[in-house]
Amino acid sequence: MRFQLGLPLKLIFSIGVVAVSFWITLTALDYWYPSLGNRSDTPIPQAPAPQPIFTLNTAKPNWTVISPSTTTVSVTSKGISLESKMPTNEYQWQTDLITTQTNTGYTVSYEVEVTKGKLTIGVLDGVNNKWITTKDIGARLDTIAFTAPSAKIQVILFGSSPPPTAATLSSLTITGPPKQ
Repeated sequence: MRFQLGLPLKLIFSIGVVAVSFWITLTALDYWYPSLGNRSDTPIPQAPAPQPIFTLNTAKPNWTVISPSTTTVSVTSKGISLESKMPTNEYQWQTDLITTQTNTGYTVSYEVEVTKGKLTIGVLDGVNNKWITTKDIGARLDTIAFTAPSAKIQVILFGSSPPPTAATLSSLTITGPPKQ
């Protein structure tokens, strides 16, 4: 068997052609799209942030205590402090009516520290007077997502254990879709 000198030369030449073609392509792409090589200066498009439609206000209350005779409320540096002797499942605290867009998704973000008993937070359909969603308050910081079935809602706190109950509501924000 005789060794053919032409075959290795053809192979080396072919590999060289592929390598040079690859280098020319990269150089051309870098010329046409210079930011492809360095993306650190290219801004990444951000999704629009949800817009708050309600934020708890302790200075100008946008909330009410349901039964002042059985629920004591005080505004402290930590937030709204509630102590109640209301029976189980009776409303203790509520926001004013909040305007929403029908069939639109919203999120309630809250910080509540329960120190006595158990509390539940709920979102009430303000037009039909029906619960949209409720959630037992377990974690201090939490959220509830819901879809508004009508144009008005309320957020309500109520005791879900026998009295007394006590808690401090530090923050409550409702966010909706970004403004268009």
